[in-house]
Amino acid sequence: TDPRKAQAVASHPKPFVVVAGTFAPRRGAERYYTPLTEGREQAAVLALKHFGMANTRDSALRVHRYCQKNFDEPVEVGGHSQGALVAVWLWLFRPDWYLPPVMLAGPWAGALLCQTWYPLGAALRSMASESRFLHEVTEAFAALPTDDRTLLTSVVGRGDRVVQLTTAMVPGATNICIAPERDHVELSREFPGLELVEGDVGHSSMPRSSLVREVIDRRLAEVRARSERR
Repeated sequence: TDPRKAQAVASHPKPFVVVAGTFAPRRGAERYYTPLTEGREQAAVLALKHFGMANTRDSALRVHRYCQKNFDEPVEVGGHSQGALVAVWLWLFRPDWYLPPVMLAGPWAGALLCQTWYPLGAALRSMASESRFLHEVTEAFAALPTDDRTLLTSVVGRGDRVVQLTTAMVPGATNICIAPERDHVELSREFPGLELVEGDVGHSSMPRSSLVREVIDRRLAEVRARSERR
């Protein structure tokens, strides 16, 4: 294979879909997530509320139908909060359509901690670690080869009080924590292998951060290149 041709293919931007979080503004989701999509040739924001949050798997299938209808090549996908789990489900169960996704503050270990911070316990029960959907995702991910698991990216903020670091970390994936530099030594000792980026972002501000956009673009390029080399 010609290395120059492979590099050109890997650098070609793919369609990019953002799966919004459960509590993203219904009517303003596209505008809210604009910092993640602006400048991309093909991009879309899909809000879970448009599809209903009662059945997460059904939401994932609706996202997939949208991508089938609107794109004719593999899709890069990012998900915020609960939308991150939908993004991972899409990749795990339709790898022919989706490149390994980037999760932003995804509640990988369940959202039980969220109930400490939000007075929305009833709405969050479907996101708890007992969720059948979450078990399906985590079991399928654990069955992947080691190299494939590293292609998944989980990005979380050190100060996120909705989905905390220990809740968002994905065993075997590439875990990136955005944290003040003063916390880096402590975090690297507590979580060996954690990639640290200097900054400070919260749960709701993560999709709007230019720093997070930089992290996403870097990881998409890395994953794209590795995928094309296979």
